[in-house]
Amino acid sequence: MTRDALLLGVDVGGTTTAAGAVTREGAVLVEQRVLTHRDGRGRAPETIIELLGSVREQAERRGHAVEAIGVGVPGPVDPTVGRIGEHVPHVPELAGRALAAELAERFGRPAFVDNDVNALALGEWMFGAGRGARSLVVLAPGTGFGAGIVLESRLVRGAAGFGGELGHTPVKFDGPPCWCGGRGCLALYARAAPSARCSARS
Repeated sequence: MTRDALLLGVDVGGTTTAAGAVTREGAVLVEQRVLTHRDGRGRAPETIIELLGSVREQAERRGHAVEAIGVGVPGPVDPTVGRIGEHVPHVPELAGRALAAELAERFGRPAFVDNDVNALALGEWMFGAGRGARSLVVLAPGTGFGAGIVLESRLVRGAAGFGGELGHTPVKFDGPPCWCGGRGCLALYARAAPSARCSARS
């Protein structure tokens, strides 16, 4: 990677998708965010492509080349091939897609896809609050509730990529039904929207 080259990163959420152009030191030089389904349900792939194109154009106007693309999605991923798993309840149109290959072909750059909170945990470990730590846990309330775990300087992926999926741990066995098919999952109580409502009532 040359000194002036940047990486493009995308964080796909159930509500909002953000994209940025980032230096190898982790500094964000360009950033944009839009509603994931601003053009209607089922349109998240188009939103990702449009955001990447816009951020790349801004980076290149500033004289930077783009070396590679990284995308975090809210679901399990096989990171070796960049294929998204079948359980992506908040952005179901991404389920089963070989997104890394699609983006690499579209933009002519290497592309990598991982679970969004795994990517967040690695980012905090390398550049943020966890820099210098051997182990950390990142908890990420949003449309759902995710976690990323770095243990002894290695990301914990777990079986089928579910290592940090604490959001679907039952905490109230007779609780309300969850979108995963279970009942009383942590995500129902700890995700951003219910937490905000609880704060407003207190």
